[in-house]
Amino acid sequence: MKKRFFLFSALLSLLLLTGCTKQLTDKPLTLSFPGETAVFTGTLSKGTYTGTVLGDGWRFEGTLTAECLLTGEGENVPCRAALFGSVEDGTYTGSLVSGMPDGEGVFTLASGASFTGKFSGGTAVRGEAADLPWTLLHGGSRFSGTYTGPLESAGPEGEGLFGGENAAGQQFTWHGGWSGGETAGPGVLTGEHCIVSVEGRETAGSYAGDGCDGLPDGEGVFTGESETGVPFTYTGEWSAGLMDGKGTLSYDAENLYTRTGTFTAGRFTPDGLETLVSLGTCEPEFTLTESQLTFLRETADLWERADHQDFFNSAYAALRAKNVSIAQCFSDDSFREEPYWMEIYAMRIITARTGALVPGGKEMTCIFAVERNYQYPCFVIVPGSVDRLSRWNSFHVYAMPIAVSPYFNTLGEEKECLVLLAGDIYTGM
Repeated sequence: MKKRFFLFSALLSLLLLTGCTKQLTDKPLTLSFPGETAVFTGTLSKGTYTGTVLGDGWRFEGTLTAECLLTGEGENVPCRAALFGSVEDGTYTGSLVSGMPDGEGVFTLASGASFTGKFSGGTAVRGEAADLPWTLLHGGSRFSGTYTGPLESAGPEGEGLFGGENAAGQQFTWHGGWSGGETAGPGVLTGEHCIVSVEGRETAGSYAGDGCDGLPDGEGVFTGESETGVPFTYTGEWSAGLMDGKGTLSYDAENLYTRTGTFTAGRFTPDGLETLVSLGTCEPEFTLTESQLTFLRETADLWERADHQDFFNSAYAALRAKNVSIAQCFSDDSFREEPYWMEIYAMRIITARTGALVPGGKEMTCIFAVERNYQYPCFVIVPGSVDRLSRWNSFHVYAMPIAVSPYFNTLGEEKECLVLLAGDIYTGM
């Protein structure tokens, strides 16, 4: 900033040289910045003017020296100030020393942005910003925007709001904690360019939700694309930019499972019941009722057993007494609200597959079969692996009916099958 803030007219310059005290009223001044006129009212004594300067929409009360430096109090005085890495033109209300903001004051830019706080020698030291121009480096991208909140010499400090965009036009908003000019502590994050880890892969996408240190943390929604370009959305809990806790990861593709359950350090790590829920998101599709979920939570060891023979003989013998046929399940779905185990003999295998069918989930065996009269198709889910699953071999199960679900046969015709969860299975019959 130029130290010579005002240039007096030739007439006032001559008066200054006299060294005597004079009363001056509405004497014209020519401003060096921003090139407009003002008038002075007050006294001239020994080279110092003391009084009031009035400009177009601004005023100053104090002293003016021979070098035209202002010391006193100003209201909307046109000037320039150093604001945390940038020098800005604007207007200033507050204390001036030697022509520069010094002490407490408010500096306002032409855009309406402002800084209120302490100045020293024309430089902002600490205070509060309102829509102040700011640049933030986040996730390897530079965002230009505005900041509202507390500022200190190193930048934002405390609780503040930043909103901006990068060169690609992607938006980023952080409303939360700051330290040393960087995002720090809890807050709310909304961004079209956030970097997170999904199933071990660094992925850029959009996020809206809770955050900490500028990363997803808490509850939030992230949308991105898989390595093969399939869009996906994760809704749930986060920790330090990683999916962590309860959530749902869904892909915009019919052949990919929606993963609902527990996530750990960015990966899907479901228990058996959560794996079953996820299995129901691909053909044949099914959902579990709250009654069914409660019922299955009471048999948690079902998912941990290596051998699914004689499962009921030890702990659940009473549950084998239900006398229900497959045909009844097709006509009456009351089993969805009043779950039970049923005994089914001599089912025939059509196809079977086994393994971690849901990525990250528990190992499951899925058997597409028909009952002994070849009338009713069934989709049987068995926790773990099962031996001797040759085509057309028969098997015997104790199973829980889950749902009647549509599926498409090899001819492309839509049919219905009964989805069953097996507790005991006896193969090779």
